[in-house]
Amino acid sequence: MKIRSLLSIASFLLGVVLCAQQSSPKVGLVLSGGSAHGLSHIGVLQYLEEHDIQVDYITGTSMGSIIGGLYATGMSAQEILDMASSQDWSALLRTQVHIRDIAPVEKDYHNRYALTLELTEDGLKLPQGFFNSQELDLTLNRMFRATNTITDFDSLPYPFRCIAVDIETGEIVVLKDGHLATAVRASMSIPSVFSPVVIDDRMLVDGGLIRNFPVEEVIEMGADVVIGVYVGSILEERENLISLIDILNQSAFMMGILDSREQKRAVDVLIEPDVKELPSFGFDLYDDLVREGYQAASKVDWSSILSLEQATRSPADRLRLPAAAVVSQTRLPYVEPPFDALAKFKYGYARTGSTTYDDIEAGVNRIFGTKHFDNVNYGFRNDARGRRILDLYARPRSVNTFSFAANYLPSSKTSVVVTNELRNKLSSPSVLYSTFRLSELYGAKLDYQYRLGDRKNFLFSAMVQAHRYEQELFNREELDAKFNETKIHGQVAIGYEPNNSVITRGYVGIQNHILDQVADGASSFSGYDRIDLNVGVDAAYSTIDVLQFPTTGISAKADISYDLMTKGIGAPRTDDVVLIPEDQNYLSAQFKGTAYYTPSAAFTLITRAAGGYKSSRSLVDNYRVGGLEGRDLGSVTMLGLTNHQLHFDQYVQIGSELRFSLWSSTYLSFRYDFLSGRRAFQTNRRSGDEVIDFGSFGTVVAVATPLGPIQFGYGRNSYTRTWHTNFTIGYTFF
Repeated sequence: MKIRSLLSIASFLLGVVLCAQQSSPKVGLVLSGGSAHGLSHIGVLQYLEEHDIQVDYITGTSMGSIIGGLYATGMSAQEILDMASSQDWSALLRTQVHIRDIAPVEKDYHNRYALTLELTEDGLKLPQGFFNSQELDLTLNRMFRATNTITDFDSLPYPFRCIAVDIETGEIVVLKDGHLATAVRASMSIPSVFSPVVIDDRMLVDGGLIRNFPVEEVIEMGADVVIGVYVGSILEERENLISLIDILNQSAFMMGILDSREQKRAVDVLIEPDVKELPSFGFDLYDDLVREGYQAASKVDWSSILSLEQATRSPADRLRLPAAAVVSQTRLPYVEPPFDALAKFKYGYARTGSTTYDDIEAGVNRIFGTKHFDNVNYGFRNDARGRRILDLYARPRSVNTFSFAANYLPSSKTSVVVTNELRNKLSSPSVLYSTFRLSELYGAKLDYQYRLGDRKNFLFSAMVQAHRYEQELFNREELDAKFNETKIHGQVAIGYEPNNSVITRGYVGIQNHILDQVADGASSFSGYDRIDLNVGVDAAYSTIDVLQFPTTGISAKADISYDLMTKGIGAPRTDDVVLIPEDQNYLSAQFKGTAYYTPSAAFTLITRAAGGYKSSRSLVDNYRVGGLEGRDLGSVTMLGLTNHQLHFDQYVQIGSELRFSLWSSTYLSFRYDFLSGRRAFQTNRRSGDEVIDFGSFGTVVAVATPLGPIQFGYGRNSYTRTWHTNFTIGYTFF
């Protein structure tokens, strides 16, 4: 009898609790979009936690979907702030992944162009987004790793919705299930900035176009009371619409702004942080943004919330991420032969069992780095037997693009560079690069690469190039003669690519050197014409992080070849000037290596070493020393000399550089180099070899730009004891 009475009392009490919970008003939290301004949402979350204001549902758009999604996983405001402060937000706007993740055979063409257009049946077209989203996709996947096995957003610690817009129909799309990182990515796909995301065969873009403040959606989820945080745009008055950008911005987001006005009417507690004066992409100002959010939350009237009799409950438990993922099988659902072999090799397909998330990301980046696939991502699922499956989402790409660049280099003057890329059009997996330098000193290069072998890590390559450069011959510091060098070169090679750092090749080729005098001097090269057959091996190693001004890693190249002269016409007229013996066959070996180390964000320490050896002398293919133009293995940079001022047939160089980061994309370097070598030929009426040892020092001011690095150097060398300036713009291509 007593037991029965106790059970009855327990049942009654449980019913009372359940009824109380069911009747307790539900609180919804709405976070608007607003780019970096959305970081002020974190300050509002801090205020809610400090004052024990609990929420039951969360909705967000664009940046609000990131902050709201993270909070929905159970992360605290402090944990989100820690993530925001440690996040490289510029990575979200990076056009490409780090160059260390690019396949070695592709590194010479990676990220060197200011504009790329794709040729389709309808003509040339711009990309769907200005920024490639590979790094953005992986960053979001990293943020939301803990949700990789959750497909119903109601199963999160806080039920969550994010908003996107179908760009084809203009419909608002409420994302409530699927892969959370992908849903957030769709919600923040600003048109023309990021490419759209396809979910369930719908092309989705940033929800802020129409529904930047999703109040209606949180009410539909069951919220009785709504807390809204708005950091989106407002309609500017006429006096503030003074530029084309102002007009375009207001036009693009007008529907979203007008809709947000209506949504605000249904908000019980409206918080609008004062962030207008802070830049929209000022992600590094997170402290200021969070502070504005907290202050705005502390100024509003919370009586409508504090008067509620909310059911007391503990804060939601955060989803915990295991240190490693236990994978039973890895699949490539969208990849067929021959691309599957390449993707499997780059990822390390045989790896199963316990796998760290960092290893998974590294494998995904290696697949993307082949450039044979569109954006590559990953996700987890359980099969019918409960086994955990890792899906690698990679779609092979077949494109015909035209890329454009411009540069100024002393040897080729001002140039416009156009490269046509035919990828997987002639065969698969393959690429044909056709590069043309439009300048008074022309250049053209065809470079074909085809992957071979079971793992597609062997490469067959064929290259033909013809280019013309200006060369100046100095008698110490005085110009002695000026000539144009034309080089026509053909080569076939077999290469081996064991990983993304190393490539080795064996090659055979033929080359033709022609010299044309363009300024009279004591030395004459009129009619010089030489044809060589060459055979050799080369290797390249690179672990640097970025192409412009690396901060970590090592870059090195080496080459050994034998040149057999098959034709030599027009020995140089020397008068009484001592030049060189007649051209001969020769063996050559050359090396360049540079290491980058960054002990702090303020400066980078750079060390370099280089050397070259030729078994006999020749008029061409010598090591050209001077200036900032490191065109190839035969070009040796050194301050205090004009471009390629000294020619050596044997040399060793060591140097160091301390580079300071002045402000965004601007650098100041102090550099010292020492060189010891034998002059290839002389213009100074003295016979015999001339072996010289000398140093140079100076400073370089440089700026990273979409065209490539702009460099201005000023230095002095101890050989000619003169000061010289050097100036370059952009990348070298060949």
